[in-house]
Amino acid sequence: MGEVSETDMAAREADAQALAARRARKASIVRRLVADGAGLDAAVMYADLFLEYSEASDNIERHGVIVQHPRTMNPIENPYLARRDKSRAELLRLRVSADWLWSASEGAAGG
Repeated sequence: MGEVSETDMAAREADAQALAARRARKASIVRRLVADGAGLDAAVMYADLFLEYSEASDNIERHGVIVQHPRTMNPIENPYLARRDKSRAELLRLRVSADWLWSASEGAAGG
């Protein structure tokens, strides 16, 4: 009953690795933004929002703008569209100069 399958263990390991990679990427972005003159608070918020934007954009690229509702199987607008658009609006409001980050993310998914 309380046993964990190898598949579950592999999924947990993959999740842990993805979380560690996200944290490392966030720390790298924050360091660069602070070095470029952003305040620490703005840099942390910008990094979080940029990663949200990036993850939402990746989901939209993988699954498209229209997806199936998991329960009803009806076609619906991908919920990540709203997340991406909200993150983008918040990023613009912060007024942090990070052209280097956007140009680096265009060529490689995940940065």
